[in-house]
Amino acid sequence: ESLNNSLRHGGARRVDIDLESQKNGELRLSVVDDGRGFNPDDPARPGQYGLLGMHERAARIGAILTVASEFGRGTEIILRLGPVLLAPPHQAAPHRVTL
Repeated sequence: ESLNNSLRHGGARRVDIDLESQKNGELRLSVVDDGRGFNPDDPARPGQYGLLGMHERAARIGAILTVASEFGRGTEIILRLGPVLLAPPHQAAPHRVTL
């Protein structure tokens, strides 16, 4: 959804996607673009539910989604999934999360 928004609405020429595991066990996914940017506090236009849906899906899996954007400066979306939802290394049970 974030990548689609960057290209469709932001007119981004560059999008950086980074997925990293933090030392505390947290997973952090960031999507940063060089698009037009927007005011994340403005309500969604009728029929536009992309950000709302992203927040809802993040909440469903116990993650935190943050959105930072400014007109003319692009957008940064960060999803943080806490260590509580991750299996410790000694318990390598498979986990499947559907976003």
